[in-house]
Formats: sequence, structure tokens, C-alpha cells
Amino acid sequence: MLTYVLRRILMALPVLVGVSALSFSLLHFVPGDPVDIMLGDQASAADKTALRRELGLDQPFSVQIAG
Repeated sequence: MLTYVLRRILMALPVLVGVSALSFSLLHFVPGDPVDIMLGDQASAADKTALRRELGLDQPFSVQIAG
């Protein structure tokens, strides 16, 4: 029984990682900028840049998904 449970958990881990990576990728490539949505159109360019840096959106895609 214990081996069955361990095997099921080990089989579920790659599925969870795959689903997480897929959902992150889809959200990353959807049109629209989350910073524009959060701050609105009236925000200055400096505010938008600061929020992108704070959220890590200025990092490359590979760094964002790893971190």
C-alpha cells in the first residue's frame, strides 16, 4: 500500500510541474500588460518601470519561470 501511494505521488509531481509551466507560459504570452492594468493609463513611465522591476517583469522569461 505504501509503495502504491509513493508511486502515485511521484507520478503526480511531473504533472503538477507541467501544468504550472503551461499556465505560466499562457499567462505570460496573453496580450496586455499587467502593469498597465494595475496602475491605469494615468501612471507615469517611471512608476510603471518601478513596478515592473519590483514584480520581476523586467527579467527574461527563463528567469521569471525559474524564480
